[in-house]
Amino acid sequence: MNIERRAGLSPFQWIVVIVGLFCIVFCLCYAMLDIVIWGPGNPTPDAVQPSDHPAGTTGLCRDGTYTTASHKQGACSHHNGVAVWWGP
Repeated sequence: MNIERRAGLSPFQWIVVIVGLFCIVFCLCYAMLDIVIWGPGNPTPDAVQPSDHPAGTTGLCRDGTYTTASHKQGACSHHNGVAVWWGP
C-alpha cells in the first residue's frame, strides 16, 4: 500500500499555529494598551497613596486627574476610568 504524504501542516498543526499567533497578538495589543493608558508620567495605582491626594478628592482617574465624585461608578467616565478609589 502506497500512501503519499502531503507536504505542509496537518489541520491540527494549523490550529496550534493560529491559536499561538492569536495569543502573541493579544499579548502585544494588551501591552500597548497598558502603555497608552498609563504612559510615561501618568501615575499608576501603586504610585498614589490616599494621603498624597488633595483634600476633598475621592479618587484618581487614569489620566492623572482627581475626582470629587461621591460614587465610583461614572466618576472618571471622561478620563479613561478610575485608577484608584479611596471614596468619601
